[in-house]
Formats: sequence, C-alpha cells, structure tokens
Amino acid sequence: MAEESTRIVHGPTLKNLLDNVTRLEKQTQKKDLSPEEKSSLAQDLLGCLLDALDMQAEAVMSQSVKEQMSLTIERIVRRFKMLAEQGIACEACLEKLKNSCIYFMRAKHEILAKEIVTVFQPVLVTNPHLRAEGIRKLGMLGCLAMKDGLPEVTMQCANIVVVVSNELTETDAELERELLQMLQDMAVMAARMRDEARFAALVSKAVVRYSAESTVYAGSKMVEFLLTLFFTAADRRYVNALPMLRWMSLLLTNNKSLTANELQYFVREWTQLIAQIARRKWEDETRQLMDGLFVFLVREKDFALTRSTLMNIALHFQMYAGWDGFANAFKIYAPWQNFMLVLLDQAVSSRRSQQQREQIGSLVLRTQRDLITAVARQTMQEEMTVYGEWLELGLAAAKSEKNRIRVRRLVQLTVGYWAAQQPRTSREQLKHLLYVFEPDLVKGKYLELLEKVR
Repeated sequence: MAEESTRIVHGPTLKNLLDNVTRLEKQTQKKDLSPEEKSSLAQDLLGCLLDALDMQAEAVMSQSVKEQMSLTIERIVRRFKMLAEQGIACEACLEKLKNSCIYFMRAKHEILAKEIVTVFQPVLVTNPHLRAEGIRKLGMLGCLAMKDGLPEVTMQCANIVVVVSNELTETDAELERELLQMLQDMAVMAARMRDEARFAALVSKAVVRYSAESTVYAGSKMVEFLLTLFFTAADRRYVNALPMLRWMSLLLTNNKSLTANELQYFVREWTQLIAQIARRKWEDETRQLMDGLFVFLVREKDFALTRSTLMNIALHFQMYAGWDGFANAFKIYAPWQNFMLVLLDQAVSSRRSQQQREQIGSLVLRTQRDLITAVARQTMQEEMTVYGEWLELGLAAAKSEKNRIRVRRLVQLTVGYWAAQQPRTSREQLKHLLYVFEPDLVKGKYLELLEKVR
C-alpha cells in the first residue's frame, strides 16, 4: 500500500523526503553542534519543508499519504523550532519561513501557520541584526492573515513584533520605525476587515509595549502612526480605541526626537481631523479627540503651540456655527469650554510668573471675544445675543455648582474684555447684558487679571 501511495506522488519523491527528514532529525539530536552546523541543518530542514509543500500543492495524493505528509510537515516544523531556540544565524531562513507561512495561510491550515510564526521569535531574539527584516515580514504576514480570515495568526505576529522590539536604545530608531509601521499596517487591515475587536487589540499591543518603555526615539514615525490610527478609529467609530491612542500621544510631549515643525504638523493635523469628524455630527468621537488634544497641550506647556491651536479650533468652531447655528456648534465642540476654564485657572495660578499669567489670560479672553464676534457676524446677530446664548448653554452644560460659577465668571470676564477693547461697538449692547453680572464674580485676582490684560 505504501509503495502504491508513493507512486501516486511521482515515484521515489516522498520516500526521499521522508529519508531526508529522518536523517536531519538524527543529526539535530547530536550534542555539541556548532552554530554553523545548526544553521546548515536549519537550512536543510526548511528546504525539506518547502519540498513537502510543493508536493502537497502539485501531487495527487490518497488520504493516507496526505496524513503522512501532514505528520512529516509537523516533524520538520518542530525540529526547526528546537534549533531556532538554541540559536541559529540564518539570514535565508526568514524568507523560507515567510513562504511556508503564506502557504499554510492560503490552505487555511491555521495551526501550522501559527507554528511557523512562533519560530520567528527565537530566530529574531538570538539574531538582533535580523530584527528589522523579521519585523517587516511579520507585519506582511499579519496583514495577509487578517485578510485571509485568520486573525489569531495576526495577533501572534503582533505579539512577536512587540517582544523582539523591547529594550530599544537611542540607536534603534530605525527598528522602532519598523515596529510602528507594522503595527499600523496590521491595525488598518483589521479596520478594513471591519474587525473592531482586533483593531483595539493591536492598538493595545502598542500601549503595553510603551507602558513598559515610555521613551519614543522615532518621534516622526510615531506622529504618522497616531494620525493614521486616530483617523481610522474615528472614521470607523471605534470609540473604545481612542483613549488608548490619546494615552500614546502623551509619549510625544517634550519629546527630543521631534522638531518644532513636526510637532506643529502633528497638532495641526489632529485639529483638522477634529473638524472633519465634527462636521459628521459624531459627538463622542469629536469629544474624545478634543479632550486628547487639550490634555496634550497642557502637558506640552508650549504657549505658542497652544495659541496657534486655539486659533485653528476657533476658526472651525465659528464656521460650524455659521453652518448649523451656535447652539449646535457649542454642543459638538463641548470640550472647548472646559479647556478655556482650565486655561483661566492657570491665568490666576500663583505657581506661574506674572508674565505667564498675563499671557494666558490675554489669550483666553481675546480668543473667546474674537470667537463670539465672528459667530455673531456669521449668524448675523448682535454680540449681546451670542453672549447670552453662550451663558445659557454653558450653565446648562456645567455639571456642578462650582463649574457654573466658573462658566459665569468666564463669560463676565470676556464681556468686560470686549467692552474695554471695543467701547463703541459694545456701548449700546452692554445695558442688555447686565443680567450676566448677577452676581458679579469678577473680583480679587480675576479683576486684577482683567485690568492687566484689557
């Protein structure tokens, strides 16, 4: 029966394969093999594996031969894995491993595909010079696996990518770029396949990796990674993934690998994304993105960056108000008011210098006044109408009495600043805004701030 089966797969081919595998297995069991001998055996084993895969693809086999072939493939993979764990220097192995894994994925042999993928880890751990190339191949395999409906193989690829890229130093920026690129590609592929759970899991792999090692050496690549996945998560409405990306964005605060222009580009594109998602009227996604951006600005402590960012958001705010009304703009841009309240607190904080307090106070009041004036023009209303609407909406949105006091004070300060800066425009309207000052909360350090900046 065995001879008949062997003839079905082209004469002695199967017998030669089995003999070669048996011979190689015996050689791998020898003690004190040199690294060169191990690498040579590894190459031969992979050669046998590729021969077996070719035979499976091309030959007509009976069921018994198919089972024998599957067992042989498992033997080869197991032996190669044992050699890899002992340490082999095998540059050509990566390409053969990739080809073998692609075959198993196309054939829907998930278990064997996962077995092949696991072999990458010992090879890359023991051969640092192969890590960049290995990470690229794992990223490609992870994307193919996701596309072929084998998400568990994708997650295994991601696990190995994260493991072999731990403990990076400043000289490993290129390796970090490969890490981020591969995780980005796999996450985007998961989103394309409408797999929200795997998308979130892949993002969490990056979070876990950077929670243990918080330094980013390839800042520009991290910018691309975050902007791509911010857009993907918001566009697919994967709200649960956005907090993880927001946390990762904080890795770039005060980061030495980023230039000032790169940082400005990152924040500007983030702001553009907020406006894009806001136009779709997606409140949760807009709120998550804005909250993350404002926390980033607080941590970065760059006044010029904060100023330019506020100007951009204010422009989008007023355009939205002109399109859909101030009330709807206020609702979709709700985190704006919270950030303004935080900045106002900073403007009266004793922990800051007098110059810093005046800079921040002037920024808050001028930006808010300009926003109200622009909205009034866009909606063809008087400023007093928009100020009154702002107070009403702000008080309704405040979740505590303390915040209601803060909101009323901010409105009062802005009206006071507007009256001082534009006396002719405001003179006739102020008498209709007296109710805003009931009670008057602009006292003490707040009154002093207003007198300094107006």
